[in-house]
Amino acid sequence: MNNQLLKLLIRSFDAELSLSEQQQLQEGLQQSAELRAEKERLLSIRADLGQQEYRFKPFFNARVMNRIEQLGAEKLPDLSELIMAFFPKVAYPSLAIILVLLLNVYLGEGNISIDSIAGIEDTLDSFYTIEDY
Repeated sequence: MNNQLLKLLIRSFDAELSLSEQQQLQEGLQQSAELRAEKERLLSIRADLGQQEYRFKPFFNARVMNRIEQLGAEKLPDLSELIMAFFPKVAYPSLAIILVLLLNVYLGEGNISIDSIAGIEDTLDSFYTIEDY
């Protein structure tokens, strides 16, 4: 079956075809039994789908609107509640890391002072000498 003819056949169900397209489709239908069978199959499917009725249970729209109202009425967590919930999970590991770093500074420098924590080692003395004054 020609793919172009199949596309024309499908499009013919929902849209107007030009005269040349209609002639091309008619010639294809006359020449191809497979295309005619496909047309019958598509017509059968369209008829079956057209006969189906969709029904909702009673009070469907009331139940949907009630659910929407419930979702809107639910209390969202406050930012402070979220922070307090996650604070222990962040604070304890952070404290452990700080203690390990302070221990590392103490073992490396021999003391714990602001200068040793910041990594400052008598830098002012090495920059200035007595001759500079």
